[in-house]
Amino acid sequence: MASNVPVRKNRLGKNKKKAWKAIDISEVEEVLEDERMQERTGGLVAEKSDDQLFMFDKDAFDPKENDAKYQKKNRKRALKCHANLEPDPKIKPISISHNIRKTQPEVERLTRKIKSGKKTLTERKAEKQRIARNKQRAQTRRNKNVLPEASFDLWETDVNADIRNEDPHYCVVTKRRRINVPKHYNQKPSEITGVQVPDPGASYNPSYDDHQNLLAKAHDIEVKRERKERKLYNAVEAQFRKVSAEELEANLQAEMSAGLNQEDEERVEFTEEELEKLSVAPPVRREDKKTRVQRNKEKNIKDKEHGKMKEKFAKTREKDIFRLKTIKAEIKAREKDLSQRARLKKEKYEKSGMNTRKLGKIKFEEAEIELKLSDELPGSLRLLKPEGHLLVDRFKSLQKRNVIEPRLEASKKRKYKPKVFMKKGYEIEEVGKR
Repeated sequence: MASNVPVRKNRLGKNKKKAWKAIDISEVEEVLEDERMQERTGGLVAEKSDDQLFMFDKDAFDPKENDAKYQKKNRKRALKCHANLEPDPKIKPISISHNIRKTQPEVERLTRKIKSGKKTLTERKAEKQRIARNKQRAQTRRNKNVLPEASFDLWETDVNADIRNEDPHYCVVTKRRRINVPKHYNQKPSEITGVQVPDPGASYNPSYDDHQNLLAKAHDIEVKRERKERKLYNAVEAQFRKVSAEELEANLQAEMSAGLNQEDEERVEFTEEELEKLSVAPPVRREDKKTRVQRNKEKNIKDKEHGKMKEKFAKTREKDIFRLKTIKAEIKAREKDLSQRARLKKEKYEKSGMNTRKLGKIKFEEAEIELKLSDELPGSLRLLKPEGHLLVDRFKSLQKRNVIEPRLEASKKRKYKPKVFMKKGYEIEEVGKR
């Protein structure tokens, strides 16, 4: 029932853009498709002439043409209208180098080589390398998940035995082989012994001569120190005059009151010549400004000078070719001088085995001599009072033997002012209120 119901067409105004989509254009599309097909197959039929569309058959009728062989041959022919779409046989294809087949002699040579079965030296080497690589890969796959095993007993084997054939990783883990150390590891920084024997005069019961010699050494050190301090005092503090408190106060008052009474001071006037001498730079005038021509002249003069210098340098380089013997002699003399300096430096370094080198900004100072005066010498070891400090002695020894650089004692300066407060219930009696 529903199929027999007529469909009502929507009537839309053709002057509206909405109605353009509802227009049936199937006939127009068929005509356009037909024209495109004609253009692909040889051109539009309407634009061609009669000679292009029709032809006269001038050949006589042959009864043999009706046989099956002729019909089969005629069926294989392509249509004339489709001939324009096929490639032109007269045009040769593009030849690409990697697409060209090998010549016949090369093919014959390869064929003979394959049939003979002989291999070149390169092929034999490649085959050996391939076999060795395959063996190594197979061995690696077999040992991939296998843990290493020690070939000796750790507790029964001598530690100092030859371990050159052992597993290096196993030897490092078990501390059987030392880690590689630098070459200067066993070289001592100084030939001085770690603990030096003290002077015989520092004993608790020394002989008279030893004790006097030690006192003389300490006296010489103090004299040198006092001379140094005196020299510094004469160079700095002695050059200034001492000022009393009253004179200092008067100078302060004069400095503070300077410039207050300007009316009393005489006004200083300068002449024009003196003012010109005082000026730093001369006055700038418009007439002194350089023109473009002057600047170009100066630039050309500089360029010419630069060119002359380059030519002079080039000529000097060319002349150096004729000085090859002299240059070689200079190089040999320079190398000889450098080698001699290196030898002297090495000898000096070897001789300075007992000396303390400068390792930092601070100069090394010897520790104070530990001694006792004649009236301080005790009668027995039980009454002896120790001198110096053991930690300071070891610290100085490390500095003297070039193990560490000399250092200064850290300052113990307080960064803030300590607070002062009164305890609760504590009173201070002021003077005069007692």
